[in-house]
Amino acid sequence: MLNRSFYEVFRNGDKKWLVTYADVALNGTKHIIHDYSPEIGQQLNIYCYQPEQGFCACILQVADNIDHE
Repeated sequence: MLNRSFYEVFRNGDKKWLVTYADVALNGTKHIIHDYSPEIGQQLNIYCYQPEQGFCACILQVADNIDHE
């Protein structure tokens, strides 16, 4: 994903997380997001941190599977 925006890679990415990503990139705040991703049908833990000023890096981890039907 280097030199590409989040939405270039994940065209259907949920925009509700954009505020969190911006907070990380602009303020250096660390966040952990726990949410269901309908695009992949999985519960995710997303660990966000600032690797350098102006950037947000995320590590995505599939959480324990919970039925969302």
